[in-house]
Amino acid sequence: MKINSKSCLIIFSILLSCCYSSLAQNLELRNQPSPTFELLSYSGVEFKLEDAKDKVIVLDFWSTWCAPCIKAFPAMIEVEKSFSSDNDVIFLYVNSLEVKGKTSDNVFDFLQKRGLDINFYKDNNDVVSEAFGVTGLPVKIVIDKSGIVRYMDSGFVGDNQKLITKLTNEIERLK
Repeated sequence: MKINSKSCLIIFSILLSCCYSSLAQNLELRNQPSPTFELLSYSGVEFKLEDAKDKVIVLDFWSTWCAPCIKAFPAMIEVEKSFSSDNDVIFLYVNSLEVKGKTSDNVFDFLQKRGLDINFYKDNNDVVSEAFGVTGLPVKIVIDKSGIVRYMDSGFVGDNQKLITKLTNEIERLK
């Protein structure tokens, strides 16, 4: 099948509109109260937003099929490590929009094979991603100590240092 420049332009336009649509939806929550949510980690730890008052919460929505999500993990892990002694900052790696039938064990194996040691939370039936309007990945969200969504970012362009700086500055500002 031969693809001409018009077809490429149409495909590019569709992909671009999907990305902007995802980002536009996410931005609607900025400076608004966070939706309430509950998650269960692979290791069995339950997280409830209502139990995390006076904490800064960093959500990283990702999936095994999302190459930019995986490429952003080293930066996310570095930021998390820099706040590891700060009990007022919580990092939640939320596995969402996953391939149908992929179990938590499959996701755990995927991470282990790549040497990624994170405690992920499974977004069963994509309930949490829907609450935040996440339709594309990756998405980073930071919720302040009052439960207000203060930072939302969609996508990853491959610059780990830029992500580290941006997230670190945002978390420091909200502490």
